[in-house]
Amino acid sequence: MLVNVTGRRLASHSAPWMKGKAAKPYIKKKPAQPTSSHIGPVLLMTGTLGSSRSAKMARVDLPDAISNKNIKQMKCGFDHIIILHEDNTITSLGDNRKGQSFSSDPSLVGFCHFNATHEVDSISCGARYTFIYKKGTRSCRIAGHNEFHQLGIASVDDVVSDGKTSTFGIPWSPDIPSSEGGFEHISCGTNHTFVLMESGSVYAFGCNLDGQLGTGTTVSHNLPYPPKFWGAHQKSRPVTVCAGHGCSLFLCDDGKLFGCGKKDEGRIGLPWDPRKPVQLLPKQIPLNIPVDMFSVGLSHCTVVSKSGHWNVFGGSQKLGTAPAMIKDSADKETPLGLQAHARSAFKPDKVREVLLHPEGISGTTKVATLSSGKFHTVALTSSGEVWGTGWGGDFQLTSDNTDLPPDRRVLLHTNPHVVAAECTGSGTFIAINSKNDTPPSWEGLLSVSL
Repeated sequence: MLVNVTGRRLASHSAPWMKGKAAKPYIKKKPAQPTSSHIGPVLLMTGTLGSSRSAKMARVDLPDAISNKNIKQMKCGFDHIIILHEDNTITSLGDNRKGQSFSSDPSLVGFCHFNATHEVDSISCGARYTFIYKKGTRSCRIAGHNEFHQLGIASVDDVVSDGKTSTFGIPWSPDIPSSEGGFEHISCGTNHTFVLMESGSVYAFGCNLDGQLGTGTTVSHNLPYPPKFWGAHQKSRPVTVCAGHGCSLFLCDDGKLFGCGKKDEGRIGLPWDPRKPVQLLPKQIPLNIPVDMFSVGLSHCTVVSKSGHWNVFGGSQKLGTAPAMIKDSADKETPLGLQAHARSAFKPDKVREVLLHPEGISGTTKVATLSSGKFHTVALTSSGEVWGTGWGGDFQLTSDNTDLPPDRRVLLHTNPHVVAAECTGSGTFIAINSKNDTPPSWEGLLSVSL
């Protein structure tokens, strides 16, 4: 179980929904004392996982079974984490009440380590479900929550695994024509899923109450169904799909970004219309910049342009959006697309570009990956810097950054051997593959045990 690692009282920094709940006692451990001779993975965390939290960046104590197994990939759901090691073994931790962590223990918070029954190279985590697959093939296993058919199977029963070598999850063989090739990319959202095939075709399934499947209706689908693309972007080939919370975004090879689903709070970058609160078909977002990558949170989207700059739209004041001011229909100045009463004022073409560094990002500091939690976003650069922005009330940006100014980004960690920086709903996790020449950037950090 996670322990708290700060001397501050929890009540003064707890989230609104935590008020009135008893705080767990803080247990302060001695700082970890690694040396440059340490070989193997290092996992750092700050923020919340389950009901426990770490208020400062801390080093997670790893079990002996994985202490020398370098990390190939790490992905996070709302409250669970899946780690793929270079030797094709898998480690999971966090919430497992729906079976999403491949363990038979519904109270799992600590580590579950097991061998993959087939070669895998990719992970996708939804809010409370998981897909593990190999690109270019139809090899895939699934586990977790399935109330809305987000696992792409006819049954609505959750898929719970005991984590044994031969039985983790269940194999998934979708009814998709063989001419579409293998899996290129799978994206899991809150309750719906997208599969991008090698052919460039996209298939969707799961909850569609807000039109997030992009099929032109609000009819949900329990088996893979193709969204309806039309008009100008039929010439654009989707290269990345992201399933969010009641919405979806599609990035095409020409840098254009499209969205469908809920339009409240500007979450898909389209103007709010009370007569049409949802976008049933994917529509181009008028950002007027070529997009390189993006990530989707609870109600916001963070975009990195091909020039390497951040752009944020949607969400609330918790997101660190640039304070561009516009007039709404009541002639009141409100932050750009932030609050519900400003829905009609949202104008995505006026999203301001905000730089990670004053001079922007270029050369060796280009953004390599993006990950978003409920209200925060973390970027990993090619030089090993981990930057964060957004709301940090659950310590996901450390206790020093619980209430960031709207245009501020903070450096959370830096190490040239960082391989992943990912967000849970309210936490930030950083994976480092340490070698003999790895600088011990975690030296002096407190350690936490799971």
